[in-house]
Amino acid sequence: MARSTGNTLCIPVAEVHEQENGSGRYYFVAYNNGYKYSVFEGLGLSIVGPDGILISSEDAI
Repeated sequence: MARSTGNTLCIPVAEVHEQENGSGRYYFVAYNNGYKYSVFEGLGLSIVGPDGILISSEDAI
């Protein structure tokens, strides 16, 4: 959900990777306006800004 508008974001997945923690789960990466969104299966979401700094990290519900 976009913080500025509250609208739902729908961003196509650009990359799929296997998590490095040995769980056999995957994470999905999408890019939007220089921001990198990583959704980790069973773990949560991280958002990294264009400058490479972590902006947000949220646990999965």
